[in-house]
Amino acid sequence: MRRLTDNTRTKIIDAGEKLLLKNGFNGFSYADIALALGIKKSSIHYHFPSKADLGLAVIQRARQRFSGWCERREIAAMADWDKLDRFFEIYRHYLTKSESVCLSGAMQTDFTTLPKPMQEETKGLVSDLLNWMDNFLDKGRKRGTFSFPGISCDQAVVVLAVMQGGLQMNRVLDSPIFDMAAAQIRCLLKS
Repeated sequence: MRRLTDNTRTKIIDAGEKLLLKNGFNGFSYADIALALGIKKSSIHYHFPSKADLGLAVIQRARQRFSGWCERREIAAMADWDKLDRFFEIYRHYLTKSESVCLSGAMQTDFTTLPKPMQEETKGLVSDLLNWMDNFLDKGRKRGTFSFPGISCDQAVVVLAVMQGGLQMNRVLDSPIFDMAAAQIRCLLKS
């Protein structure tokens, strides 16, 4: 019985995340999830009494995924340029799998309307991404792989802003803007 409950919970988070990425947090309801999964809204409320609880679970899972990605041995062993490309793949995934924006971008769009706990978790997600990129760029610069003006934390902001903006523009214009943006980031970082 517990396994079935855990499976239902995971399916609810999956469906909630998909709708959130496509429509924003304010653009879906439990009725949409119930319809997508063929379950009753009461089943969703059993696992997530409020929509904010579900939103929090989606963001927490994304943070756990990114943390797991960062800790993977294969990622740690990669050359800097390969690691950067693999990071871009995290963002490209949203285009190829769901034609949506990234979670941090979706949450930032709705940020002022989110409940406080979701705002705090969103800040954590964005900080996780920025801190990783800052550290990565700083180490790459020290190794002589990357060259860029200013300090690494400022460059990290540029990289993440371009990735998020590229996803959004790609979605609107249905053109390869994301790949163009990624290529420009590579050019800007070359030593």
